[in-house]
Amino acid sequence: MKSKDDFLNPKFRLNWKIKDSIEDVSKRNLFLYKISFLVTFLFVVLFAISFLYLYIISTDQHLKVYFQYFDSLTKKGFALPSFVDVWGTMIAAFALFAISLGLVALYKPIVTSGGNTKLKQLFYIVTLTIFIVSAFLLSALSQHHYGSYAEFVRLELSTEANPELTKALKSVGDTLIFDWKFQSTVWWVLFVQIIGIFSLIITLENATSKKEDTTGIEKYIHYNLKTSKSFSGSKIVEKMNRVFKPTTKNISVWALIVVVLVLLPNFIFTILISTSTTKMGAMIQWSYHLPNLLKDFSGVDQLYSHLLGDKYQPAYFSLNSLPIIMIGITFATSFFFLSILTRSEKQISDIVFVVQSIILGIEVVTLLIIMIFIKFEMNTLLSIWLDHGANFKTELQTILTVDFNKITELFHFDLVQHAIDTKTLEWLPRSGVIAETIISFSFVGAMFTGVGIGLVKNIKMHNEFYKLKKEAEEEYAY
Repeated sequence: MKSKDDFLNPKFRLNWKIKDSIEDVSKRNLFLYKISFLVTFLFVVLFAISFLYLYIISTDQHLKVYFQYFDSLTKKGFALPSFVDVWGTMIAAFALFAISLGLVALYKPIVTSGGNTKLKQLFYIVTLTIFIVSAFLLSALSQHHYGSYAEFVRLELSTEANPELTKALKSVGDTLIFDWKFQSTVWWVLFVQIIGIFSLIITLENATSKKEDTTGIEKYIHYNLKTSKSFSGSKIVEKMNRVFKPTTKNISVWALIVVVLVLLPNFIFTILISTSTTKMGAMIQWSYHLPNLLKDFSGVDQLYSHLLGDKYQPAYFSLNSLPIIMIGITFATSFFFLSILTRSEKQISDIVFVVQSIILGIEVVTLLIIMIFIKFEMNTLLSIWLDHGANFKTELQTILTVDFNKITELFHFDLVQHAIDTKTLEWLPRSGVIAETIISFSFVGAMFTGVGIGLVKNIKMHNEFYKLKKEAEEEYAY
């Protein structure tokens, strides 16, 4: 184990050289610079949408008018994005992105530096990952806030609930020049970007990984299982051991299988609740999002209080966007296990492997808990709308008067009405969700128990093999 002094070794020096007296070293140096340039270019491509977004918020005249009226809107009780929400997060995102590009530029000088260690390389990769992911996350957060602003302004431009604000907005244009992404779309784009980021991070890691001959340890694991007292003489178990052999790669494959089987149904469910053109998506909007957007209309607060009661507080972000973020994080973590399939048995530290497995397990369980809560919440919302939906529509029509048709069409109230008429949503009823919950947790518990047992066996066999190997080398040297 390296000490703290080793990590802070003063001999550590950045190595910028390409040419070397050894030709293979020169080729490797040039290769690492090419990788660095390629990764930099692809990071910029992934971030390109943020450059476009920066141009949009810089030239959006409606946004400038909106900020002028922001204080008066907040006094009315609106929960809307501020200047800091839109601009502050974007500036921070660009600052972190610039730092990230600087770190990528230092890739070759760092990984070939004097006094470099695996711990320092790991620290570099982790630091780069934190900075680049934070940059994209803050950019997405700014775009999310802009999407919220855009929805509000579109509504104000199509109604006369706030004549002064509507007149000011229309003075710079009757419609928004830039129809930016909806709030949920922002997180789906981030989901794709995160996949790209982790793919590039793995590329940087693999470029410096040294291939090792794993024939010995593979044979040792196979021999250990074959001669085990509990397994010997059983051909069926011996065949099963070939599939469930506790190697790093096998464990990674089973961890990926768990992730895919858990994510797939929840991925479909998340698409349904985050899309405003589905019954569930429309119901979430009308239950948790519209109460904030319609505050200009007198009587809306009381109407929603009668519909949802004090028990239900606005939770639009948690229901609409949080599931997308959680799926993205879990999927990104699984890339660690995907990268193992391209590496040798001992290129991954046992400690790192165990920590990543625990993190993945926590993320999968957290994801299931969040999804189960939302699925129950959707069934609860359906029950509420079935009981009070008819009265709500009648009273809403009275409050909105001439703007009723515009607003209900803009936010797809017809889908909520369809859910009321059919008494169904696009997912399972409450009894089905209970059954799904039992099956999901049973499956995840069984699979991760198997992964855990495999991890223990894997580490034990690694330690035994390298202990025997060291003893053999010492005996041979003697």
